[in-house]
Amino acid sequence: MTDTTTINLAAFCTADCYPWMREPVSDGAWLYATGGHVCVRVPTCRPAQVVPDEIRNLRWHDRPVASEPWPRGPYAPGRVRCPECGGSGDGKAKIECTECKGTGTVECPDCRQDTDCDDCDGTGKVLGECAHCGGKGKVTDACGILLLPKVDGFGVRGDIGRRIGALPGVVWGPAEYPPDAAKPIPFWFAGGGQGLVMMCERDAKAAE
Repeated sequence: MTDTTTINLAAFCTADCYPWMREPVSDGAWLYATGGHVCVRVPTCRPAQVVPDEIRNLRWHDRPVASEPWPRGPYAPGRVRCPECGGSGDGKAKIECTECKGTGTVECPDCRQDTDCDDCDGTGKVLGECAHCGGKGKVTDACGILLLPKVDGFGVRGDIGRRIGALPGVVWGPAEYPPDAAKPIPFWFAGGGQGLVMMCERDAKAAE
């Protein structure tokens, strides 16, 4: 049996977000690690800590009989959430509100009195477009995506796919067919480890 204490769970954490994403956290039975797009867990004897609802509410799956080895390729360009704006499309700089022309007020169509502009909350300023994604909220991932068999047009972010592929004895299998792109794909690895990973969409234009 694989010693799960030798598995580098920190590789699945991130320093760029919530404190509970920066290092593995234990509930007394499982040790979890997540960076947002992927979450893994292994059995543990570590003392229990406060585990956030974002992890505790995840739906984990038993390993199916028909699981398949984790794919090693092919890779393709993929669209992922913009790392600069978090997918909102908003930039950091504020610009003049186009609805109120920077005045912060608009005329109420019913009473004809000036009222605070809803678009800018009366400030006259709104956030401009994110310079990184052009306001679209998504960018082409330079790492590409790892295409998954039987999941047409979708895959796993390339860098995450490689990290998952480095786990010992890793296999995967969609919880339902056809897989729902809005739901995470489950995978399993040696030592009783389990994981969930979000899919991302293939960038068809970049692939042309």
